[in-house]
Amino acid sequence: MPAARLAHWAGVLADFVFPRLCCGCGERVIESGRLICSGCEKTFRPLLLPICSLCGAENAIVGPKGKCPTCPAGKVHFETARGVVAFEGVAHELVVRLKYNRRTEYAAEMGRLLRANYSRDFPGFTPDLLIPVPLFGARQRERGFNQSELLAHELAVTVGCSVNSKALRRIRPTRTQTKLSRTQRAENIRGAFAVADAGTVQNHKVLLVDDVYTTGATLNECARMLMEAGAESVNCHAFARTCDEI
Repeated sequence: MPAARLAHWAGVLADFVFPRLCCGCGERVIESGRLICSGCEKTFRPLLLPICSLCGAENAIVGPKGKCPTCPAGKVHFETARGVVAFEGVAHELVVRLKYNRRTEYAAEMGRLLRANYSRDFPGFTPDLLIPVPLFGARQRERGFNQSELLAHELAVTVGCSVNSKALRRIRPTRTQTKLSRTQRAENIRGAFAVADAGTVQNHKVLLVDDVYTTGATLNECARMLMEAGAESVNCHAFARTCDEI
């Protein structure tokens, strides 16, 4: 039996013995190689137009300085940031299970959506380097992985450039951002990152990758450090974006 055919039937048998259950509804997934059923995927909500050209917020009302009310306060150090879907429903469940239940296989589903929407979100843009938002060392050891790094490797398949997970380091622990205001988030994250070797980013177009864009404080601080180290430009791509005002 040819190897490809053997692999196919092995997959069929594996699905029969260990059925894949949808992250959203819990029903068996019949789509080959998928972890979300087609019905639940249809519930992913795209961000509503108009989109802020800077921070990617939906229903954006841009002011005279080119910023919308949800753009990071002060100077914005990235060129543009985009989230693929709204951070709600099944998209929210995917992120939570990936990060806190260690369901790393969900990174493939999130990465598939990042790849599918890349040309829409960054038309004509080809980065030189993909850099995932880093975790503090102790946090990554506890979790066992960095979800942003998993997504960066998924996205690299389409973008066609390498992932450097060591270029940017988180040099101190920070409080969880979950219950902090926009101002508190910016203060909490300031000075938390450092570029390990400026030579790795100098004159490079960088694409920062993260799982969720909330207020932009983390991505903006990462972008600040990269630009100070000599990066040519920084853009940001996230799987999901929060839509409630924080």
